[in-house]
Amino acid sequence: MGDLLVVDIGNSTIKLGVKRKGWFLKRIPLGNRCIELTMEAIKEFKTREAVVSTVVPEVGDEVAGLLESAGMEVYRVSHRDTGGLLLGVKYPEKMGTDRISNAVASYELVRSDVIAIDVGTAITTTLVVDRRILGGNIMPGIEMMSRALEAFTSRLPRVEVVQPEGPFGHDTQSSIISGIIYGTSGALERLYEEISREVGEVAVVVTGGGAPLLKGYLRIPYLYEPFLTMEGLRLMYERRKDE
Repeated sequence: MGDLLVVDIGNSTIKLGVKRKGWFLKRIPLGNRCIELTMEAIKEFKTREAVVSTVVPEVGDEVAGLLESAGMEVYRVSHRDTGGLLLGVKYPEKMGTDRISNAVASYELVRSDVIAIDVGTAITTTLVVDRRILGGNIMPGIEMMSRALEAFTSRLPRVEVVQPEGPFGHDTQSSIISGIIYGTSGALERLYEEISREVGEVAVVVTGGGAPLLKGYLRIPYLYEPFLTMEGLRLMYERRKDE
């Protein structure tokens, strides 16, 4: 197999990447021009095969069509592509392929029971025990919390979330920032503790655009892998014929 174009369509961005010596990535914000910008970006990736994962089906259809019109063989992953793991959830067909991908890549990385945490538009945790994906958690992402505070109150402003200076703020903006970062870190720590109590010792792998904001505040042992989802999709594609 030659170079493989990996496409991950999330709620906020379209990520296109090829792994050569490392990952070469393009990120395109979802919006009015995202299909046009994707068409331009595809020209930079001289590949014949592509794998596509999407949580926005209508955008996935358009992007897959673009790839096919560019002469690529396109494979859209589904819940049936589990990269050698088993799905132990109640409704397998409703499991997001991004979460399956994170689980596959995390297990490949640590080769043990693991929680994959993706700090994206939404924050998800995905649990793998004995090579079975058992489910996990979904909560609002960092940017979503900031937007919600503005949208559902009359006086709180929209703030750019950065790393806080301390556990409490001295004005409205710093109070929002510290609340979001410490609150998110605390929620993930509690989930880790409860999951560990339920299933035993687990490793943790963290990914997602918001993950760097939690560095130094998330007080559990974890590995940070910025390309986790892309790695998982690549593995799912390579192993699809064995399943």
